[in-house]
Amino acid sequence: MRGTVVFKYSSTHTYGQALATNERNNDTMMIRLDEKVNSKEDVLNLGINVGDFI
Repeated sequence: MRGTVVFKYSSTHTYGQALATNERNNDTMMIRLDEKVNSKEDVLNLGINVGDFI
């Protein structure tokens, strides 16, 4: 499974200074999957579960 770890607030024209002051942590980062999914069930069907290590 491929994906990317990205910052939730990556758009400077939308979030401005929030980018410079926000810490990168579990609350501000997310995983973008390189798979077509539309729901939690789609992700679970890929075999990805809460608590999985990446």
